[in-house]
Amino acid sequence: TLRRFVDDAPVALAMLDADLRYLAASPRWIADYGLNAATYRGSRHYDLCPELPDHWKSVHARCLAGAVEECPGEPFLRADGRRQWVRW
Repeated sequence: TLRRFVDDAPVALAMLDADLRYLAASPRWIADYGLNAATYRGSRHYDLCPELPDHWKSVHARCLAGAVEECPGEPFLRADGRRQWVRW
């Protein structure tokens, strides 16, 4: 199944529903984003990562409406002050 594929992926990968609730995430995603492996499923992405910039939320909305967008790399400033580079 797709959930098994995501659970076993060796890269940071997550599967969310149309309400941006987590269905599955790879161990790398869980570690990179500091999620609780036992409780993240069913949680909304914005609740678990409240520091997401507004322009990413706009991208999410456009993609949920059918757009395809990408970015080769962008810094993501975490609430604890860490800077992560993400490609989406």
